[in-house]
Amino acid sequence: MVLPNEMGEVPPRVQVPNARDEQRSWIGVAVVAVLGFALGIAWPRLLDVRVGPAAPTVASKEPGAQRPSPTPVAPSNAPAGTASAPPASAAAAVAMTISKPYTASCRTPDGETHRRPSECGALGDVNAALEPRLRKVATCGAAQGAKGKLSLALAVDFTASKVSVELGKATAIGRADELLACARDATSSVSLTGIEHDNPRYSLLYHLTFSGEGGAGEGADAGASDTVRITFGKAIIRDGPKASSNRKDSLTRGTEVKVIEQQGGWYKVKYGDAFESEGWVYRQAIGK
Repeated sequence: MVLPNEMGEVPPRVQVPNARDEQRSWIGVAVVAVLGFALGIAWPRLLDVRVGPAAPTVASKEPGAQRPSPTPVAPSNAPAGTASAPPASAAAAVAMTISKPYTASCRTPDGETHRRPSECGALGDVNAALEPRLRKVATCGAAQGAKGKLSLALAVDFTASKVSVELGKATAIGRADELLACARDATSSVSLTGIEHDNPRYSLLYHLTFSGEGGAGEGADAGASDTVRITFGKAIIRDGPKASSNRKDSLTRGTEVKVIEQQGGWYKVKYGDAFESEGWVYRQAIGK
């Protein structure tokens, strides 16, 4: 029996659990724990689901197994992110002929200038040193498709052992400045050692004639003369580049000739047995 307190209120009844009730509570907790553990292990396997990160795979060692190709690595001296490229091939030489050099003037040790070849004294085979260098102009990029004459004035200075190149007045070709740059580069390191000379400085003129044809192809001789055929029924060969020049010979259609020089509309050609004869023919007679 619960008695009322001083205020006349009856306090609530407190129930004290007995041993049987406590045992039932612990049994419930154990059942929940067992079920949770079982579900945590069993359900990922039943659903084929991974609940953690996958282990790294090992490359197959079976014969024939494919492996990823290695990524090209740039050379150590190249900027990051770039790969080395094969070197560009040199430009093919175009059809070009070179005239023999003409001595325009010379300067004596006293500083006097002579403008007649006969007054300039002896000059050794300077052409053997200069012509191979000038033939390199045929491989210049500006020479591709070029057609016309490139006149070059070469100042040969034996005292300073150097060669300077300028455009001649007879130049009649496109991209002349670019071709001039190629000629300067080709002759920049030419050697004048061993060439006999009476005067310290000479001015030589060269004419480089381009036919406008494409590259001659790898292994072709860039210095070879341009071989063509007579297209007229009969072409007149003269001893000079003028219609008033003396008649020297005549060639029939189909005869092969080698072009070695050009002046305006006239071409100097070699013809005959072993191309031993020379003369001038008008351009239309050889299809120019």
